[in-house]
Amino acid sequence: MQKYTIFGLIAFIFMGVSMLAYWQWFTIDHNAPQTQSPEALLQQGLMYQIGRSESGRIRINIPLAMTYFKQAAALGQPDAMYFLGVHYEIGSKFLVKDIPKAKIWYHKAAELGNIPAKQRLLKFN
Repeated sequence: MQKYTIFGLIAFIFMGVSMLAYWQWFTIDHNAPQTQSPEALLQQGLMYQIGRSESGRIRINIPLAMTYFKQAAALGQPDAMYFLGVHYEIGSKFLVKDIPKAKIWYHKAAELGNIPAKQRLLKFN
């Protein structure tokens, strides 16, 4: 096992990855269930919605963004609920426009204090 660890460390160094990154990867239990906070799920959704991450540009992927927004919304994240409402209100080639669903998500977000959702709801009244 130690032989593979040293080889991996050398390979990572030559590939330009810092020793800290290698150590973090090596010490993670990759079989453990990965739990994420609602805020982390929201950030991942936004990353795929706008095509940017902290490390640079990524491919825009609206269906994947919606998946992350739905997961965050299920955990009570009001901003994710708002973004779901926006997507349902506007529609796209990936999502059929559905005003009743948009209103539902806006109501849920507004109940949790999301001001943009409250403003969108006023538009419908």
